[in-house]
Amino acid sequence: MQDAYIYVVFFNNLNKFDFISQLIKFFTRSQINHSAVYLYDENKIVEPRGKFFDVSWKYSTFDSYAHQYAYIYRLKVTTEQKFLFEKFIKFLADTNTPYNYLGVIGFVIPVFTSNGGYFCSEGIYAALQFAGIASMHTKAWKYNPDMLKEYLENKGAELYKVLYIDKHGIIHELPT
Repeated sequence: MQDAYIYVVFFNNLNKFDFISQLIKFFTRSQINHSAVYLYDENKIVEPRGKFFDVSWKYSTFDSYAHQYAYIYRLKVTTEQKFLFEKFIKFLADTNTPYNYLGVIGFVIPVFTSNGGYFCSEGIYAALQFAGIASMHTKAWKYNPDMLKEYLENKGAELYKVLYIDKHGIIHELPT
């Protein structure tokens, strides 16, 4: 089997007035507030996006992340695992799968787990499970973005690129 890579992006929103990002950082005690999948071959991002209570999985691009750092990690996998991982992620976007608000609340109040959708790191972990990369014994909703980053690093993922997207949406590649 031939080797391939999957790419996961972790964001650090520098906007102090973005309430949701600051709330996620507070509860996770991390500078990372969001994760997404980068479809390298298509130059697209797949992630939950939208207005406050109308968020679903969609395709987007890096230039929509003004005043943020993006840390792109890549994980070496088989071509079959890459295919399955991307198939799951594209399904989320193609069907506008809703955001799992209850799962996010579950990090603070553990009785909440799911409203039927996926929050960012939950969807990515579920895709890793679907591709046979991650264990099926762990619930995907237990992974916040920082925990997902740590999990991928433990699986051998490497920091591939660091981007800074300025307030005008201009992308600057920084040294890793």
